[in-house]
Amino acid sequence: MIPSVAEDSFVVSIREKGRLTLPLAARERLRLDAGDTVFVFLGQGSLEIVPAGLVMRDQLWFYSSPIRRRIEEAEDDIACSRVLPLASPGSLSDAVNQLDDPVE
Repeated sequence: MIPSVAEDSFVVSIREKGRLTLPLAARERLRLDAGDTVFVFLGQGSLEIVPAGLVMRDQLWFYSSPIRRRIEEAEDDIACSRVLPLASPGSLSDAVNQLDDPVE
């Protein structure tokens, strides 16, 4: 195995039939054992593995593709400063009203 590229990332090889082996350190950190079930999510050029045991059934909606896309879009908006800062929690209704006003 190639050494990790950062403390919380690993480089692994994909073998025949698309198989890969998660390094022991990753399995230990995620508390994964042989036979455990994981969710595999495809991002834009990325792959995310989430232990299924850590997701409660009533929270599975969070991992649906439409919700994940909306979260990624919101994170991008925050990173690009496309946000409307609020002076106080009470100013939320004023901010929403501004969004409804036509742009001049």
